[in-house]
Amino acid sequence: MKLKEYSFLENTIIFSLPEKWLVNQKENNLIKITFPTGPYPSLDCYMKCFDNPKVNNEEKIRQYLLDGKEDNKKEIHKVNDTYLLEHTFNSKEENLLLWKVVNILKPRSFREIRFSLAWPESQEANDIVKDISKVINSVIKNIKFSKNRTTFDELGVLSYKLNSLKLVKYRFWNSLDIFFPKRWNLKEGEKEKFVNVEINPQLSILFEHFEIKKDNKERNDDNIITNLLSEITKDVQVNGQKLTKSEGSNYLFSFYSIENQQNGSLKNNIWYMLSVKKAKIIIISFIFTYDNQNRLEGDIYSNKIESLIKSSELN
Repeated sequence: MKLKEYSFLENTIIFSLPEKWLVNQKENNLIKITFPTGPYPSLDCYMKCFDNPKVNNEEKIRQYLLDGKEDNKKEIHKVNDTYLLEHTFNSKEENLLLWKVVNILKPRSFREIRFSLAWPESQEANDIVKDISKVINSVIKNIKFSKNRTTFDELGVLSYKLNSLKLVKYRFWNSLDIFFPKRWNLKEGEKEKFVNVEINPQLSILFEHFEIKKDNKERNDDNIITNLLSEITKDVQVNGQKLTKSEGSNYLFSFYSIENQQNGSLKNNIWYMLSVKKAKIIIISFIFTYDNQNRLEGDIYSNKIESLIKSSELN
């Protein structure tokens, strides 16, 4: 069987797959693998690097692999600094194989890979998966991990530090309750309704408050918001847009845009919080911009900012 080598997360993780297996990389840390038998079943592979000083002994690593649920029947295999746990879930309609692999770069950096293979319950599918799973087990046993700290290991450290920062609650304009890390420097406009949040000398968030009159001809709040957002973004190249609705008539719309410049490009991450009232719509807009060359680090900050926005309240 001919094998082809693949590397991920800037050579943090390397493994070889049969040449006939098709690999589709969805994101930096997510791939989907299909087999010569057709589009189904498919193997999903999720990878990440993280930092966690609390997972510091064999028992805690075991608990992490088991997602905190003790199961004495589950055997965890260890080779050097790499741990493997295999799960099998069966039901009347569908089956699932799950492999969890964790490699430790001492003292406290971790590389994790999760493989998942789902297929419908049938004798034909079971026979196909039986052969495929044997090859997957061989692939997993031969995974290579970088012996040196990589960019993605450093990003894992940054993510842990951001999530460990002490938060302080703020209230703005008698309508927005939001938490920000105590270390971040907030400066509110004296006349205009805006706040600049300095994360560090290179990165900052700008958010502002404004209100518009509600169109009482349209009674459906969802339609009002959809039409409003279409108008707001009509001259913007929108990517990765998401619109969610919470309790009442509160909405969160997010997207990003790439702004090309002479010496490169910027990534603008934008969020709109919207609350529909009887006679008006309250809007809080957030923008977080960084050089696209520093996208990996910027995305870590962006994820943290999004979590703060999602946990805020607009009333």
